Amino acid sequence: MVNKVLTIIVFVAALAAAGVAKAQSFVVDGISYEATSETTCEVAHAEYSGEIVIPSNVTYDNVTYSVTSIGEYAFSLCNGLTSVTIGNSVTTIGERAFFACNGLTSVIIPNSVTAIGEWTFGHDTNLTKVTIGSSVETIGGAAFYMCVNIDTIVVLAQRTPALPHLGIEEGGLGVFDGVSKDIPVIVPCESLSFYQSAEGWSEFTNIQCQSAAIDDVEEASFRVYASQGAVVVEGAEGEPVRVFDMACRMVASGTGTVNVPTKGVYLVRVGDRRVQKVAVTK
Repeated sequence: MVNKVLTIIVFVAALAAAGVAKAQSFVVDGISYEATSETTCEVAHAEYSGEIVIPSNVTYDNVTYSVTSIGEYAFSLCNGLTSVTIGNSVTTIGERAFFACNGLTSVIIPNSVTAIGEWTFGHDTNLTKVTIGSSVETIGGAAFYMCVNIDTIVVLAQRTPALPHLGIEEGGLGVFDGVSKDIPVIVPCESLSFYQSAEGWSEFTNIQCQSAAIDDVEEASFRVYASQGAVVVEGAEGEPVRVFDMACRMVASGTGTVNVPTKGVYLVRVGDRRVQKVAVTK
């Protein structure tokens, strides 16, 4: 009798959960969402085109949800999609989320994302530049399979993201199979040697220190300059400052004002932000 009652309770709970999920599928500003909890949601599959901006939060029926994921197949086969901006609340991007989106030419994975699913950008044949955020830990097998026109990859993660292959039954494909291995892969200076030896990443023959990407950095909210034999950082109080020589070897660290061993050109990293170049002349 007890087992029967428990079974009924579980069954009713499952029905209620299914009803809630269905009731909480909604559209805001042309983007479809599906609630994943009382306060979170994910981007759901629909027909999308043009420029899409995925916000960090959406409000529907007087409830505000944090957009924490892009669901499986969300933008799959949307050839009319030309640009996507992903909000900084998104932590996961699901399997085949942007599969065969041939209108996409570049993508920036924000620093909030920790996992990218299998086949996520597979067959995005017009994709040329990819920026992978600092928190990405895993990129699923075939995530960039046959993205044949990628010419630059920028990785902000200090720890090399894992690049697992698909299972044997799925062909054992690697994350970047079909992507040229002599393109620039720009990584944090302090992690250069790790990328050069890490499984999957070591297949690339042109891994560079992040100084190569300086021209692409947006205007920083802090100022870096040289003064009296030291590197000075203003506007980033308390953040760690690391200074590297042009061979990507760390030569000094500290906060605010950091003395360097000799005059020369240095690469300066403030916190987890990208590198800036500064010349110390005396």
